Amino acid sequence: LSHNPCRPHPSTPPNFHASSFRSLDFYRVDYDKINDLLNSAKLNELWDICSPEDFPELLNLVLLQICEKVCPKKQVTTGRRGSSLRTLSRKKRKLELRMRLAGRSPVATAAHLESLRSQILRVYADIRDAINRDLNYREEQAVDKVRSNPKYFYSYAKKFSKQKRSIPILFDNTKRTCTNPKEIAYILQHQFSSIFSDLSATNIDDALFQPPTLQKPFTENLLKFTVDDI
Repeated sequence: LSHNPCRPHPSTPPNFHASSFRSLDFYRVDYDKINDLLNSAKLNELWDICSPEDFPELLNLVLLQICEKVCPKKQVTTGRRGSSLRTLSRKKRKLELRMRLAGRSPVATAAHLESLRSQILRVYADIRDAINRDLNYREEQAVDKVRSNPKYFYSYAKKFSKQKRSIPILFDNTKRTCTNPKEIAYILQHQFSSIFSDLSATNIDDALFQPPTLQKPFTENLLKFTVDDI
């Protein structure tokens, strides 16, 4: 780890080394440019100019330098991230608290209560608009990276998947549609167990296909090893 997992302030972001793979944001990288640089790199020459023990470290350094050319740095956020949505959420909580206190106060006027309601409704509208702007921005970023960074796009699209199961539907031996997870598990268990032989069976039928013709039959001479074979 590049940071202490037991630090006293978990909200403090990890301090990544300035020159490391973990400091790079691979969600915003153009992988086509990385592939072009890797294809142009003369990695075979690295093997010729160094020893086998030093080659992994030198290769890691070259790959890091290539990635640093086209990959942006991660934007390390501070503990006090004053985003508009968080600011609005804090404002909403304060107004709701004032509204509850005013509702229990005998001196609160109707005009004051109506003013607080209007402010709360405006904050709700601002929160809705902030969420929509954030969703639109993330969607535009994902669409722009369909070709350059498919991993980012599919990761974003998977968040909105309605079906979380990897196998939502199957057909049984009667061609009936099955969506129940228990029935799907039974069908898969029966399908995979049917390809194995019963170890307790006494009568096992011969294979229905002809065995292949061995051009070089196995002999005991093939098991002889010499020093040259090592």
